[in-house]
Amino acid sequence: LTWGLVTKHVAVQSNGTWTANFANTEVPADASTTLTATVADLAGNTATPVSKAVVVDTTPPTISIVTPLTSGAGVALDADTILNVAERNAINTAGKWTVTGTTDAEAGQVVTLTFNNKTYSGTVAAGHWSIDVAAADVLALDHGNTYGLSVSVADAAGNTATPSTTSLAV
Repeated sequence: LTWGLVTKHVAVQSNGTWTANFANTEVPADASTTLTATVADLAGNTATPVSKAVVVDTTPPTISIVTPLTSGAGVALDADTILNVAERNAINTAGKWTVTGTTDAEAGQVVTLTFNNKTYSGTVAAGHWSIDVAAADVLALDHGNTYGLSVSVADAAGNTATPSTTSLAV
């Protein structure tokens, strides 16, 4: 079995299966690669090699929260990370507060927002994501406190981004 620059010689079991293990240092770098298997019988007759395309992806995506946070509250010229009474009223009227951001995770991947011990989710579309927080959840925040927000995402290969965090003062 050959993968990248490494060839492994393995024995075929009586049931026709075989296993090859590659060390982390033997796995090709992130890219499309090919595994090629060749088998020979005891007489040394070789079969036609079989190849399989493999994509190696070990690079986690990135994710960020667009700030200012209150730019989605609908109050002109009042965008920052402090939720004031005018913005709170605008969120109440709209019925939601939308948190947005960017990521290089693939379209359709799920973004998770954790805010005030609650979890919300949205999906990636064209490098962007948006998640609506119900107005009732925002209106329940206590004045004078600061609340942390954290978003995370994993790419299609299962690599998890380092969470992006920020805070909202009320």
